[in-house]
This record gives sequence, C-alpha cells and structure tokens, in this order.
Amino acid sequence: LFRRWWLAVVLATVGGALVAYAFGSRVSTTYEANAKVLIGHPEGLAPTYAELVKSSFVLTYALRRVKSDLSLAELRDNVRGESDQDTRIVTVDVDAARGREAIALANAIAAGLREYASTQPNTATAGVLQNSEPRVQVVDPARSASRIRPRPALLLEFGAFAGLLAGVAFA
Repeated sequence: LFRRWWLAVVLATVGGALVAYAFGSRVSTTYEANAKVLIGHPEGLAPTYAELVKSSFVLTYALRRVKSDLSLAELRDNVRGESDQDTRIVTVDVDAARGREAIALANAIAAGLREYASTQPNTATAGVLQNSEPRVQVVDPARSASRIRPRPALLLEFGAFAGLLAGVAFA
C-alpha cells in the first residue's frame, strides 16, 4: 500500500504544511504581557478584582496613562484578569500588537486597579480604624512580553500532521 501511494501521502503532508504556513503568515503578530497584583483585605475578593480589570474605570485610567489610541472596547477585548481560590494574587494579562505596548498597558491596568481600590470605601472595615496598608499592591510588574501569535513552527507541525492523516486516509 505504501509503495503505491507514497507520493500522495508525501504531497498531502507537504501541502498541509504549506497551507498552515500560508494561514499563519496572514495572522497579525500579537504579544502578551502580565502583571501581578496582591489583593489586601478583606479575604476572598481576588476573583472580584480579577473581573474589575475590565471595568471602564480601570481601562480608561490605563488608556490615559499610556496615551494609547486604542478604544475602550478594543482594550477590553484584549485584557484578562485571572485569580484562583488559594491565593490573593490577581494576574493581569494584556495582548497587544507590540511588546512594549503590552507591557505598558499591563502595568497601567495594574496601577488602575490599585487606584480603583483606593477610591472605594472599605465597607468590610466600616467603623474600624484602618491601617495604611494598601488594599491592592503591584507585586510583579510586567517587564517583558511574549510573542503568542503566530507560532510558525507549531503551525507547520500541525499542518504537516493533518496533511499526513489526510494522505493516509486518501490512500
């Protein structure tokens, strides 16, 4: 079977790799940066603050600070806040077309989250003398950005594998 159809299998494998490469070359380059913030008192609010990274207050603050020409909706689509139940750390992830822009926006959103927290009354400690410790503190600012899209090597491997499967199925 392989002697008879080897050329079809090889051509399908190469064709799949070329199609994947052509698709990958059309995708715009995207970088991702992240900053980590520590959520202070009260306990258990990290998931809430993770959602607040997409709030208009925080995003507008970040856009003004970075002086970006992105719209609020564009930025909102490229921002994620992540937390887990075990820690009070919120990770702010930002995708952008340029690495420096992603870093600046991630740090500005982390600062915007801190600004938002400092302007809100602390209802959990109402009537109790508050200490001067900030409720949101940037513990790990974004320092670098990773290229997340496109990944040409991964696309070539996937395309070649898909072409190989198609070639074997055809044979």
